[in-house]
Amino acid sequence: MLTLKDKLVETVLNSAGSKDFQHFYLKKDNRWIDVARDGQVACAIFVSRKLAEFRGLIKNPHATVESTLKDMRASGWYKIDTPQPGAVILWEKKIQTDGQPHHHLGFYIDTDKAISHSDQTRTPIIHSLNFGSNDKDRSARKIETFYWHLHLDESISL
Repeated sequence: MLTLKDKLVETVLNSAGSKDFQHFYLKKDNRWIDVARDGQVACAIFVSRKLAEFRGLIKNPHATVESTLKDMRASGWYKIDTPQPGAVILWEKKIQTDGQPHHHLGFYIDTDKAISHSDQTRTPIIHSLNFGSNDKDRSARKIETFYWHLHLDESISL
């Protein structure tokens, strides 16, 4: 039986290396600006656009982690302790390329893998769950929580 979770994970994994999330245009002060800054800050864009492909999981794509989480909660997402493939991951705040601390979003793939948008490659990449080889690794980033939606367990027909 194929579930929505299976299709979401397939769709997310197929995004690895894609440059599709490097730009996100919003109109501000009567002119269009690229709020993704050529892919430097695009984790929320990646996650929210993937969720928006499946109507009912989220209402709209978003440019920020905060607005993505707000829409997710309003759309029925809730925190879980034990993740399943397809769960959304919220990582702790860490200083980013703009010098400011930001949360990070991505998707849980399995016990040691996740996929999220990378500031370095400016594309989604598959990486370890905590971005480091172990918790003492300076590159490691702690997971704050996992989010799940009941629709992910539903079967789908092709």
